[in-house]
Amino acid sequence: MTLVPLGWLVAVTFTASWEKMFNSNPRIGFLAHARQLATSTAPSHEISRLIFNDRLDAAVTGVLVCMVALVLLESVFLWVSVLSGRMQARIKEAPFVASRFAAEEQG
Repeated sequence: MTLVPLGWLVAVTFTASWEKMFNSNPRIGFLAHARQLATSTAPSHEISRLIFNDRLDAAVTGVLVCMVALVLLESVFLWVSVLSGRMQARIKEAPFVASRFAAEEQG
């Protein structure tokens, strides 16, 4: 059941990340905006800072997408191992501990 929302989130996140990094419209893409600023006729400290920020935003977005892809691939390998019987599914949960609030309610 949770595979459908996962697929949707991955598709939306990866598409949005790609668009933010590589879209040719400077109002959308980080790198397109940096290119537009780099070709402007008024070089200043402010423009240099904006170019650096756009490139940094693109790099951070790329790193985060790679990390999400790595977690997703690791999960797929684990799911395949469990479903093929090569590995047993294990659940690691802490035992139940009643809080003092629950004890007070019971009287």
